Amino acid sequence: MSPFFRSGLFVALATLLADQASKLWLLNVFELGPRGTVRVLPFLDLVLAWNTGISYGWFQDSGPVGQTVLLAIKIVAVLALGIWMARAGTRLAVGG
Repeated sequence: MSPFFRSGLFVALATLLADQASKLWLLNVFELGPRGTVRVLPFLDLVLAWNTGISYGWFQDSGPVGQTVLLAIKIVAVLALGIWMARAGTRLAVGG
């Protein structure tokens, strides 16, 4: 495993953990759901929304078939990015 690939995996894992921790904190500690809309800045509000699809709401109403398609897309994307990181020749290319 190259040092670039290793640093890319570290950045990806750190990003995943920070993303999930912030979501759990907003849901369970800050309790965003019961608070409704929370104004952070004049141009930024926090609002709880559940998106079961992807951008533009694609596949959100497709039920189990749509979720399976999304899972397949996610797996292909993770594999493709992993191969790209493994072949990358610079730290910048892998995000680390």
